[in-house]
Amino acid sequence: MGVLGFLFAIGGVVASRRPAAAGGGLAGLAMIIAVVAVVLAVLAMSGRYAVIDSRTNEITMVRGWLVGHWAWLGRW
Repeated sequence: MGVLGFLFAIGGVVASRRPAAAGGGLAGLAMIIAVVAVVLAVLAMSGRYAVIDSRTNEITMVRGWLVGHWAWLGRW
């Protein structure tokens, strides 16, 4: 999806080069977001970005961290 977004963003940048056409900034922002999406997807597929990994349980990890720092939260 990020690659498709990047291709559409390139089309938007090219279309905004015409005289009296607006949206060049928005197309540039879309290009940046698409590149970030592609980078995050590659990192997630290679296993280097654990936040998107389906094997992690972020809620349990955060709760354990909170209970470790504030013991009274363990009663909740």
